[in-house]
Amino acid sequence: MEHFFVFASRAVFALIAGMAMAFITRSKNAVLAFAFITMGASTVCFISSEYLKHFSVFTNSDPGRLIAQVVVVVGFITGGVLLISGKEGKFDLSPYASMWLSSIIGIIIGIGMIKLAFMAVAAVFFIYYVTDTKLLKRFR
Repeated sequence: MEHFFVFASRAVFALIAGMAMAFITRSKNAVLAFAFITMGASTVCFISSEYLKHFSVFTNSDPGRLIAQVVVVVGFITGGVLLISGKEGKFDLSPYASMWLSSIIGIIIGIGMIKLAFMAVAAVFFIYYVTDTKLLKRFR
């Protein structure tokens, strides 16, 4: 039962972190995508780090394998969307980099490094704040 509460708290934190990062974009689809990516990555990491420990007696399990696949899958998703949107003449990489970053933050939450996740989300807010100021608008 203890694993359930740890998993539930990490999943809720990942959901909130993903939604918070996407609220800045002011797009409903972005909020859903970031929340799902962050929570999915957190869930996969929790499963690979906690529950595979019970089965390591039977097999040589490596928690890093599932975590690596999260990064690969998000890379393929964002790469595919980038190729489709590139045909329309849009080459803005920031939404796709943000999706990839949200998966990394989900991984950090899933393995239990909550303080690092808070710092990463704060860094995302700082980046959004700095790039939205008048200081950087003269470079556009």
